[in-house]
Amino acid sequence: MKDKTIENCFHKSTVQQIVFTQQTFNDIDSTANLLYNEAVTDLQANIDSLQRAKIVEQAMDINGFVNPIEEYAEVDVGDLDQDVLNEFTQGPEFESDE
Repeated sequence: MKDKTIENCFHKSTVQQIVFTQQTFNDIDSTANLLYNEAVTDLQANIDSLQRAKIVEQAMDINGFVNPIEEYAEVDVGDLDQDVLNEFTQGPEFESDE
């Protein structure tokens, strides 16, 4: 777990009363995307160099490895807030065994 993750959780908790705006979360998301893209680019460069050195014969594309199409799920988050509220106010919906 990264220090920044712990810091963000700490700030978001009631221990420290700091107002997080949507821009703050957008900045965090933007930074995370940038770091992710840099990591993927570095990994792909390393894989390419392994192929050139004939250590690896047929490398899989890093994006296909990290995000395989078989695991792709389209999630509708339109009512996400309401779904979360329902979980806490009504409890989870379970089917009866009877």
